[in-house]
Amino acid sequence: MRTAALMASFALCAVAQTFPVGGVVVDAGSGSPMNRVRVMLQPYGRPTEMRAIVTGPDGRFSFEVPKGRFSINSEYRGMRQPFGQSGPGAGFGVSIYTGPDQDTSNLRFRWFAPGAISGKVTDDHGEPVENALVQLIRVSVSLGRKVRSTAAWARTNDLGEYRFGQRTGGTYYLVATGEPWYSARAQQVRLPGANSSDAPREPLRSYPPAYYPGSDASGAQPLELAPGAEVTADFQLQTVTGVNVHVHCPHPRGQSVIMYMTSEGVAGVETFQREIWLTGDDQTVGGVTPGLYTVRVEGRNGNTSSARKTINVGQSDVSVDLTLAPGASVSGTVVFQDPAPKPQRAVYVRLVDESNGASMNRALDSAGGFSFENVVPGRRRIQLTGADGFFAAKIAAEGARMEGASFELAAGAAVRLAVTASGEVGSLKGFVMNGDKPVTGALAVLVPRDGSPDPMAYRGFETDSDGSYDYQNVRAGDYILIAVERLDLEYANPAAVRPYLASGTPVHIAPHATVKQNTALSPPQH
Repeated sequence: MRTAALMASFALCAVAQTFPVGGVVVDAGSGSPMNRVRVMLQPYGRPTEMRAIVTGPDGRFSFEVPKGRFSINSEYRGMRQPFGQSGPGAGFGVSIYTGPDQDTSNLRFRWFAPGAISGKVTDDHGEPVENALVQLIRVSVSLGRKVRSTAAWARTNDLGEYRFGQRTGGTYYLVATGEPWYSARAQQVRLPGANSSDAPREPLRSYPPAYYPGSDASGAQPLELAPGAEVTADFQLQTVTGVNVHVHCPHPRGQSVIMYMTSEGVAGVETFQREIWLTGDDQTVGGVTPGLYTVRVEGRNGNTSSARKTINVGQSDVSVDLTLAPGASVSGTVVFQDPAPKPQRAVYVRLVDESNGASMNRALDSAGGFSFENVVPGRRRIQLTGADGFFAAKIAAEGARMEGASFELAAGAAVRLAVTASGEVGSLKGFVMNGDKPVTGALAVLVPRDGSPDPMAYRGFETDSDGSYDYQNVRAGDYILIAVERLDLEYANPAAVRPYLASGTPVHIAPHATVKQNTALSPPQH
């Protein structure tokens, strides 16, 4: 009886044993402690059990937790960052392992302060340009691929000034465009029933886009925004004479339709030129400068039709006829290759825009079906995601030609997909070592040995506080495991990882098996 009581007492002590997770939040630039930062700690995979504390003037935080794996995030002035980043937006974050053999009481949480980009837009007479549109394009690595996309837009005020605040440090491009106030005032809208002779006859003055730091897209240069920096980027727009673009696009009266004119700009991202509401079937856009443009018309307020056409504008007026068509759709069914391991949790179909990495997600219905409506035309990639690790092993299409897992979606197309899903996945656990010491915050990468072009076949993991990595739901097959101290590596790009493969570790992952394999840091081989 007494022995049982002692055993119960020891068990209770073991359950109640806690370990410290503490440290200091510091500004990554100055190293100074940060006051009034909200630090949040939660057991891995259990967000409802989150705890939070606000730092004082010394920047310190402290928690007592049981043995286990935890994530830490901090929030300051509305911006949140994970623990373990090596730079602004670099890395997935480092999990913390607690236990008797782990020192987690003196962590240093480096906070990368947001920066700002501002400037002034003037014309070639030095006068401010009001209502100019400034486009901010960010270059970043997402899921192992370099992505270039529009991060924000800003309009200039009456002084020609603009500002992008609270921006994560990194690489950006800037583009400015607009219209002289007198040309914008002179723009004529052709009302329903008006004659073609009502179009503007005199050519209007306009501003071609300016690409920082100059005026031409080929001379555009990236702007590097350091954490907490205030960067000034001014533009001078040149005044030129443009031509008229006459757009004819019949649509039912009472339906809202908007027209965009864009051109291929810097870093593969479209540059915005004009945005005009169509009040009738015809519209004249004045002051269009020479160049290659995409004219796109889209319905609004329940009108899902769209149309687009590429035009080449020279020194004379251009006419373009557009016919609205229903929005493109992508639908289909997913069949599971092996019916034995049925999904226990939701499986999602992801439709990825390959130009900018933007995605749409749909959960499979009870019959394995999915549907995307009103999809913008362009190159799209199909992926399966979900906690159970199923992936698309085979894809067949009607209405488009598949190239691997991607296809070109035409305007108004109705594409039907038949996806075969596989659950042939395994797991890989281990440590990144530098000699006999584990490396915290390294990037461990699984590279398919066959050099697959599918980005989802590559897996990245930022090692946790004990130097470990833990890959779950890895497609069965042969890989090269590499580890680098570069969290910005474009690891799903075969060309970017190729220099590291010779010093990597071969790994074979069998279906439903767990492999344990350590690896050393992989120096590049040139």
